[in-house]
Amino acid sequence: MERPLSIISAADAAERLGKGLVVALPTETVYGLAALASSADAVHAIYRLKGRPADNPLIVHVTDIDQAHTVAVVTPEARRLAAAFWPGPLTLVLERRTGVAEAVAAGLPTLAVRAPDHAIFQEVLRAVGQPLAAPSANPSGAPSPTTAQHVLQDHRGGVPVVDGGPCRGGLESTVVRVEPDRLVLLRPGAIDRATLEAASGLPVVDGSSDAKAASPGTRYRHYAPRARVRLFTDLSVLLHAAETASGRILVLATIDPGPGLEWQPLQAQTLYAELRAADDLRVDEILVHCDRDTVGNEALMDRLTRAAASDPGKHERT
Repeated sequence: MERPLSIISAADAAERLGKGLVVALPTETVYGLAALASSADAVHAIYRLKGRPADNPLIVHVTDIDQAHTVAVVTPEARRLAAAFWPGPLTLVLERRTGVAEAVAAGLPTLAVRAPDHAIFQEVLRAVGQPLAAPSANPSGAPSPTTAQHVLQDHRGGVPVVDGGPCRGGLESTVVRVEPDRLVLLRPGAIDRATLEAASGLPVVDGSSDAKAASPGTRYRHYAPRARVRLFTDLSVLLHAAETASGRILVLATIDPGPGLEWQPLQAQTLYAELRAADDLRVDEILVHCDRDTVGNEALMDRLTRAAASDPGKHERT
């Protein structure tokens, strides 16, 4: 069976990238829109395709720490973190070198860098032979894509994509700014604070609003479906809201909340897919039960809070 025209091979992707074009690639976290980090035109094409604000920096993907050294200043602390977690879902914000397009860093002196833990992305990186800028492949503000089909839907088949199957992680990488005496957490992800501290020997502190501007995915509303998202820590309050709501309701919770409700399991790996499916089903409101385990999952709560926000930094929490 022939693949759809918009589904391409890894070899095709590498050839297109070498010509300065944009393709979508799978990672262990989400699918990304990839282009040569050194090409201003290619990087600007990413921004246009996503509708991404120009002051929102991109993550540069590399094969390993040695390639990271060509575009950023790799300190001993950064090298220790890379040895522990690369390839994997950890992005390091480091001092930028020359060699990448200015737009990648959104004019900042720092650069966000990571080595993805996905065989296809690594294959393409090796074939291209240079770092690739690759933010999530969704239109800016929408839930990130975790399958090739999501990418095709988002861009109406206009962006070729390498189909690597569903992403096994489902949430974007942890982002930290590396300093000599501490790590500044700019975006929570699969690698949590305790794990970072144990591996680095450094304390992990929260980034201020100004510090978070250096991180992709923190300055604007993100991960939001068209349906209204509401978060509840009290299940009885959620059930009352469901009873009194008008329109179609979907409940996301770790366990089935009871009969008579449209329900899907809440888990990090499938969150974006469920938000997207809710829009496909024309759900009006998504009610999310944030139980103790969910509240304790900093990365998942970060994405839920942003999805529920009507404005940056604001959300409803009942």
